Amino acid sequence: MLEWMFVGTLGGLGAVVLMGLEALNCLLTCRGKRRTRLLYAAAGLGIVLLLWWGGDALLRLIGLSWRRWVQTAFGVAALVLGMAGAFLTVHCGAERRAGRLWHEAAVGIALLMLLEGMLPFFLAFEGRRPGAREIAILATLCAMGVAGRAAFFMLPQAKPVLALTILSGVALGGESGFLVGSVTMLTSNILFGQGPWTPWQMFGMGIVGFLAGVLARTGWLRRSRGSLCAFGAVSAIVIYGGMLNTASALMAAGELNRGVLLTYYLAGFPMDCVHGLSTAAFLWLGAEPMLEKLERLKTKYGWMNEE
Repeated sequence: MLEWMFVGTLGGLGAVVLMGLEALNCLLTCRGKRRTRLLYAAAGLGIVLLLWWGGDALLRLIGLSWRRWVQTAFGVAALVLGMAGAFLTVHCGAERRAGRLWHEAAVGIALLMLLEGMLPFFLAFEGRRPGAREIAILATLCAMGVAGRAAFFMLPQAKPVLALTILSGVALGGESGFLVGSVTMLTSNILFGQGPWTPWQMFGMGIVGFLAGVLARTGWLRRSRGSLCAFGAVSAIVIYGGMLNTASALMAAGELNRGVLLTYYLAGFPMDCVHGLSTAAFLWLGAEPMLEKLERLKTKYGWMNEE
């Protein structure tokens, strides 16, 4: 497993380097709004990284460090700005290099960057040497997600996977929520079909679980059914749906522009609404008993301390 992680890390770093070189090329050759937007994204990413890493280095000199929620906020901001920059770079390159070869190369680079974004979660999990009980409960939650997705195969987008991922993140922490969501999508696609969409589904589902854990830990997401249902519906439509609609446009269209994206967003919106409503329904029915049982396991065995 470590060998595959090493190969994936090298591939992801190579993709980041290639995307950075292409972004620099776009900044030098593109004109108009595309160049301005890419410049804003690159400048924003640079400022966030400077404040994050430079500020942390300065604080460590005086024996302090950023609070955990501040580091999380910097990480999320860097991720959003990095993905925005990658999208703008692909958009610019697709217009300058019309052709299927460039489109397929851009899709491949985007997938590698997506895998690079997921690696820290898996490496952090491996690095802290989880106990057998922790691995067993996470594997059980993943199995429940796979079984739930398979049981509702006849209902498009009405699946309990996102609800289970959110509950995992709220009860066990953001890292566990990301792992449950991403591994569930990877495993269940053995039944539903693997393809270039799998990393997008893994990342989209995992990042919702991660955000649920972070927001619950900071107190912004309460454990009441109403709060969880609202978060589930919004995350299904905005985060997961928005990411998968963008992926569909990137994989299927020969070029990326406002018209193509708007077409895919509008075409996917009804299914995103079904996903959001079904997630809210599953959370309304299962949030309280699931959270109660997971908390009992944490108390009984004394594992999965707060991250």
